[in-house]
Amino acid sequence: MTTRSIPRNEEAANVNVDEQRIERLAFAIYSEVYGHIDDKRHKALHVGEICDWLINGDGGSGRSLGDLVEEWREYTAEDEEV
Repeated sequence: MTTRSIPRNEEAANVNVDEQRIERLAFAIYSEVYGHIDDKRHKALHVGEICDWLINGDGGSGRSLGDLVEEWREYTAEDEEV
């Protein structure tokens, strides 16, 4: 049985697609939670934080946007309590 390794450019493409998916998801979560705030710095900061949260977790797999919004609200509420 021969195993085929994934060429580097394919790996890079897969990583890029995953990063794009996470970034789109982060923007969607941001819009649901903070969409009423019109501040570019606030948006950039929080979208970055949401991306990190998704990357350090499971990337949001298997959950709806609504579920992720609720989880993000719980996660940030924990930060505010500390």
